[in-house]
Amino acid sequence: MQKIYALILLFITTPLIAQKVEQKIADQICAELKGVESAEELDQQFQLLFGQASVKILQEEEELEKMASVNKVQLLAQNVQEILISRCSIVQDILSPKAPLGQSSHPQAKLLYEKANLEMELASFQKAIPLLKKAVKLDPEFAWAWDHLAICYRRMNKFKKASKYYKKALEIDPKGIISLQNLAVCYRMMDKPEYSISTYQKIIDYHPDSPEGYFGVASMALLQEKWEMALAHALQAHKRYPDPNHPWFQDCQDVIQMSVAQLIKNKMDDKVQELSELHEVKIEIQENDKIENDLESD
Repeated sequence: MQKIYALILLFITTPLIAQKVEQKIADQICAELKGVESAEELDQQFQLLFGQASVKILQEEEELEKMASVNKVQLLAQNVQEILISRCSIVQDILSPKAPLGQSSHPQAKLLYEKANLEMELASFQKAIPLLKKAVKLDPEFAWAWDHLAICYRRMNKFKKASKYYKKALEIDPKGIISLQNLAVCYRMMDKPEYSISTYQKIIDYHPDSPEGYFGVASMALLQEKWEMALAHALQAHKRYPDPNHPWFQDCQDVIQMSVAQLIKNKMDDKVQELSELHEVKIEIQENDKIENDLESD
């Protein structure tokens, strides 16, 4: 590299020309960086590409004749590196790796989030809220912090405000299943069943293997007396619960039984049979008096 450096101009007549040359070199290096996965590989490619790009561009700018010392070559290299760090996404991703979607790489934001979690575990939501607000100010892309801020307000029965923050979390991570579930619950508590169903439907669309979206739609459909919809989605959820000991498994069974009872009551036995065969789930119907008791108790 010393021989290459000896050919490179470092004395630039004006700052304007210097910036122009540095920017051109940086742009060419960024365009040619390939297959770089570590800081070590980045350094190796930079050394090679810097030498090639510098000679080429300095010749194009007719500045190569103004050669100077190796120290000035190193200064040029540092300036080009600074431009790459500020403008080249490949370099930025390697030197400052982004946190996974929804999380944060900001140390202070993460610390505030962890402190807020401790307060939330103690049900100290009023203390957690200012910590989470500081966290999202430091990192507005911190979806987990927005979600937890919403949880605080939901646990305080402030559903409208909670829904606002769940929506903010979903702007960052539209497929976030926890935020979608909690937003659907907020809509239910705000007596907006259609909004709740459409939110649960997004879970089905984004996470088709999860039972949560299906069970959510089934529960809301049951409340709206849409028995066929409730049964169809409850059967889908039933197939997806991996463990009969899951806390919602029995709830799912109850939705199935209540939906079946209403369909039979409305002389829609054929729908029960059709859905049972379609979803390959055997439906065991309770005794009528037990079903009626269930319905009356709800």
